[in-house]
Amino acid sequence: RLCHQARREVLFLRVTSASPPAIMAKPGHIGIPTEEEWAAFTELLSDKADGFVTKHDKKGIKAMVKSTKGNPIKVIKIKADMPVSHEALYDVLHDSEYRTVWDTYQVEGVDICRLGDNADMSYYSMKWPSPLSNRDLVTQRCWRVSADRKEMMIMNHSVTHKDFPPKKKFVRAVSIMTGYRLVAKDDNSLTFTYVTQTDPKGNIPKWLVNKVASSAGPGLITGLVAATNKYSEWKAQHNPDYKPWRGMGEYKTPLLKPEDYSSVQLTDADIEKQNKEAEAAAAAEEALQPEGDDGDEPDGKAKEDDL
Repeated sequence: RLCHQARREVLFLRVTSASPPAIMAKPGHIGIPTEEEWAAFTELLSDKADGFVTKHDKKGIKAMVKSTKGNPIKVIKIKADMPVSHEALYDVLHDSEYRTVWDTYQVEGVDICRLGDNADMSYYSMKWPSPLSNRDLVTQRCWRVSADRKEMMIMNHSVTHKDFPPKKKFVRAVSIMTGYRLVAKDDNSLTFTYVTQTDPKGNIPKWLVNKVASSAGPGLITGLVAATNKYSEWKAQHNPDYKPWRGMGEYKTPLLKPEDYSSVQLTDADIEKQNKEAEAAAAAEEALQPEGDDGDEPDGKAKEDDL
């Protein structure tokens, strides 16, 4: 099976020089996660993970940030108890058709291909407020469910695919590492943890990227709860028997072909060139860029109390 072949291969398509936490797969790597990578991801999502600083802790929603060596983009972690079924939320996170209903930021979503029964590749583009350019990503996503179905995890990182190169009017962002962990408390509640280290590229100052990301917790949780509460009714009218991530129905996406990722290997220079072209219409972003941007807020700018 291709998924076993992908596990053996170590392919690093150059997407970015940034690195995720040690042990976890780097952006550009295509393959099924090893047990060591899943263990590192689980540890990062746990309360035992060190280096995180709390930025928001109100109404049951906690947002934390962590700096990583050599990268001004910080790791953002959001944790909250949610009054919904973990099974239903898991379906919401997987169902790309339903995402067009509840995700108001999505411009386009495409299920490109799959690596096996628990891994796929997809394209996602999103709206950004003017005068900023819209962003897009190509990611490999993998997931696993515990034997008792009480714990469910999904993680992704950026990759390249020959049919989805960077395009004009969009800046190609990079998911260094993003994921979710759902742990059931009972049939109608769960503990939800979200973690991400994503570089939107372009000319947005890194301190602003970090601040916006770390303050996004309440909106993320509220949106997911609302979407989950409406999912059952919606799904009953839209292919109710199609949930291939649960083994219900056959996947509509083809298996990944080696030539789709080996024939086109975009370099950093390729991506940066196309990003600059897309950014030409968003020169206002440059006015926000402080000198020596290391990801920390400059003096006199927004304070933590504003979160």
